[in-house]
Amino acid sequence: MKFVKHIKIRIAEPLTCVTTGEKGIAFGSISGYVGFYSKSKQEVTYVKEVFEEIIRTIQFINPDMAYACVGDESGLVLNFREANNIQHESIQYTRNHNLSQCPNTIPFLNRETCLLVPFPSTSNKETQIESYYKQSAWLLNYDTRSQIDLGKITIASYSVPFCFNGKRLLWLEFHENKEKNFMVYDITKQDVEKLYTFPHKSKYDQISHARWYNDNIIFVKNGKIVEMMDLHTNKITTLYEHKSHIVAFEILYNQSTPITPNSDKNVYLNNGDKQEEEKLSDMESRGISGGLQVFSIDYTEKLCIYQDHKVSQVIDLRKLPDFPKLPSNTYLFDMGYPYFISVDSKNFSFTSDQGLFILERNQ
Repeated sequence: MKFVKHIKIRIAEPLTCVTTGEKGIAFGSISGYVGFYSKSKQEVTYVKEVFEEIIRTIQFINPDMAYACVGDESGLVLNFREANNIQHESIQYTRNHNLSQCPNTIPFLNRETCLLVPFPSTSNKETQIESYYKQSAWLLNYDTRSQIDLGKITIASYSVPFCFNGKRLLWLEFHENKEKNFMVYDITKQDVEKLYTFPHKSKYDQISHARWYNDNIIFVKNGKIVEMMDLHTNKITTLYEHKSHIVAFEILYNQSTPITPNSDKNVYLNNGDKQEEEKLSDMESRGISGGLQVFSIDYTEKLCIYQDHKVSQVIDLRKLPDFPKLPSNTYLFDMGYPYFISVDSKNFSFTSDQGLFILERNQ
């Protein structure tokens, strides 16, 4: 890894998403601004408009264009063809914007498909841990601008959403002194299914950072252990382990079926048609050599890279050549924010308390 750029942020104004493209790195913040680092110009440009809600997610779909979500209010199409003059277009959701559910409505973006689902608030003192809620799901296709009300989804009161692969939404539900369940919602079938149950007292005290990987789920057990579950056999395999708690996590892999934006292989949502193109990755990954790659950063600022069925590298981020000399009492992951990784075959970026760090991968 080689250090490239440090983009600073203001205190208590964390970055909330980042995406890596062929021409640069785009990112969004809790304050509603979007920025872009141009690789060729080696400079940062910001969208002139600051949006009223948090930039929840952002993803490149081709070298010049990215899609993003502004809270649960609107979709955003960003054009980076002119790095110094970023153009954008808003797609207003036609659903009712419920202010009481706004903080808990999560947009899940996978290429042109965005799924919005309100998850029950665990901060509500009146929430019962064994209760279930009917939540309204909404689907937007950025390419066709079509929007569909998917109706109600039944979600347990204590649930943590993870990821969406363009067809299936994955989350974990908790039950007091009972089991934990991997749950999935299929937008084609429009139903909820229990994928796997972790029995009570099964040493799975905490489950986080789950990602779809073809017919597997890769996740973090008890904050430190990276495991993979085969959904055909329910066999769980330990891949590797950190000594400290993992704060940021992502995977990269070749898709079984190459997908080209706007190709004739896409099946778009149109006029109530609920078919959807099947995608096997919730990454914006382009072609890479080899198979699965897993990237995780822990609290002590160690980056682990897993590939070829083993941990291939452990990198102390601060010891990278030319990495910024931060004060000794300054930490990268001390504020407790969600932290994000974006990676492709050439670049690796991660958010932190000190802003965005962009690295170049060894070829």
